[in-house]
Amino acid sequence: MTKNHAPNQLALGLTTPVLSAAQRDARPDRQVRLDAAKAVLARGLAGVRDDPAALRAYLAFRARFHNYSPRNTLLIWMQRPTARHCAGFKTWTRHGRRVRKGERGITVLAPILRRPTEGEVAAGHDPDDRVPAGFRTTTTFDYEQTEAVTDDALVYTPPIPRLDADGPDGLLARLEAAAEQIGCSAHYTSLGYADGWYREADRTVCVRASLSGADRCAVLCHELAHAVAHTGDRETPRASKEVQAEGAAYVALAALGLDTARASLPYLKGWGDDERMAAELDAIDRIAGRLLALVDAPTEAAR
Repeated sequence: MTKNHAPNQLALGLTTPVLSAAQRDARPDRQVRLDAAKAVLARGLAGVRDDPAALRAYLAFRARFHNYSPRNTLLIWMQRPTARHCAGFKTWTRHGRRVRKGERGITVLAPILRRPTEGEVAAGHDPDDRVPAGFRTTTTFDYEQTEAVTDDALVYTPPIPRLDADGPDGLLARLEAAAEQIGCSAHYTSLGYADGWYREADRTVCVRASLSGADRCAVLCHELAHAVAHTGDRETPRASKEVQAEGAAYVALAALGLDTARASLPYLKGWGDDERMAAELDAIDRIAGRLLALVDAPTEAAR
């Protein structure tokens, strides 16, 4: 995988828009903050869509930052690409830490919840479950923006890479076991122009036998992404399937601790609006989660 780098916020247009005094006076502060956050998010989506390097950097960031939604992760990455672990002011206080004076908060979106209507309950919605009614902004801070104030203050420990001591060979065996759990068989053979393919008819994955261990993992993970997410899918365009599979494999392998230089995400410029790009990122995140569940606990995940 390519080395992580901080995004060029000016180049990607990720700076928060400056509103005039008249604009600020015309709307409540909450709406101003929400509009600003949405504008930054939209520009960020356009940035990762138009710049493959930015997309890779975001996905690498996402691989180690799973406590927020994909869109909030994108917002955090744009505002503080070095972030490691974020929480609100009060949460840090409960954990014996305080935010340093002068630190600038990281804006994220939080849902506004309401009670379900009688019609929604009649339609089967749980009356005790709240229904999203919109979003508001809230502020978080990264661990590096805080300092300990109690002896038992929380100390952040980076996630331990889950790559086996045997390296790629050990991970390859785990990926093969994951394939078996979803009814797929993995084979290594001589192929034509392709490094690998997934054949839905008989649930077969073939990988080029001449590849290195790390590259075998990357190709097998890509094809497994197709198997878990695209089997029977006749609606998603082929190009979207390829982006989703490569992106999900990239995220899953990064989370598993595998450094592979083969990841090469397709160039996405001209793919359409930001909503479509957001949908692709959501799909990548969802598929990567399924892959990790299979690799970490294949028997459990296949039930």
